[in-house]
Amino acid sequence: MSLEEDLLHQARETALRRRTTLTRMVREFLKDVVTRENGRGRDIQALSRWMRRKPAHVGKRRWRREEIYRIA
Repeated sequence: MSLEEDLLHQARETALRRRTTLTRMVREFLKDVVTRENGRGRDIQALSRWMRRKPAHVGKRRWRREEIYRIA
């Protein structure tokens, strides 16, 4: 992994202010990213399953563009 010197310097200063290590900050950041991504994937799968079980019925009416803009 490579980082710009200025970014690395600022990150080290931030770690010092937080009384932690740069390694711990990176580890926590990566854990957070992975957790959010995994959670998002599970949410999308659950929503997809729900949508397959509960199909939407919108009726037979066909809307024209003019009608939609006039009503809204």
